[in-house]
Amino acid sequence: MQDDDELPADLEEAILNLSSEDIKRTLQEPYLEMHAAALIGEGTLLRFPMEVRERVHAYQKEHAIVLDEFIPRAVAAQIERVDEVVKTTYRLRKDPDSFEWPIEEPLLCVAIAFMRECMEWWLNKINEEDSEDEPTDW
Repeated sequence: MQDDDELPADLEEAILNLSSEDIKRTLQEPYLEMHAAALIGEGTLLRFPMEVRERVHAYQKEHAIVLDEFIPRAVAAQIERVDEVVKTTYRLRKDPDSFEWPIEEPLLCVAIAFMRECMEWWLNKINEEDSEDEPTDW
């Protein structure tokens, strides 16, 4: 792990500076972990405003998408625009009250919500590692 003075002041902002390939590699571990949880019935909870949730649910029914396949399908559909998804997710995390969900693109909404969960997973993991590196105060 890096020293604290080597870490960016805002880890979320650091994600924005990664290349598309680095983003994909960085998010691979949380994606695989969350996908494995979904396969055993412990799916990732995605948080949406009610109108987005309704649109996403309607899209799922319209296209007969099995719930366990919804996140992988949504992420795969956005693979060529991963930079846009990351930047959009960053805006959501920084100012959720003024964020406008792209309700006309349900798969993008799912990808954004999943990316938010991945970012939180990643940031929690970094914070856990930082806590382990600190000396115990006893």
